[in-house]
Amino acid sequence: MLSANFWQDKNNSQKVIKQKKLYEDLTNSLNNAVEKLKDLDDLNQLAIEEKNLPVQKEVLQNIKNLRNEVKKNEIKCFLSSEADSLNCYIEIHAGAGGTE
Repeated sequence: MLSANFWQDKNNSQKVIKQKKLYEDLTNSLNNAVEKLKDLDDLNQLAIEEKNLPVQKEVLQNIKNLRNEVKKNEIKCFLSSEADSLNCYIEIHAGAGGTE
């Protein structure tokens, strides 16, 4: 991106910028998830020491929510190759012996 010729090829520059944004979003999401997990771990340790069951249940629910966020990012990682950001249309037609 720093080279003088980078912006001359519009298609390539858009492609590179799009990839850069995807990778930045994924790494930022990972860093946020790690930070949230550390905070939840600290909160859970305090709740265990104080034997505060409602806070422990809340921490458990937050961990489940965080796990769902991480799973979504995992899917984004799997679907990050060149053609994965393109739209797709599917049409299904009943074949021989099917009902319509």
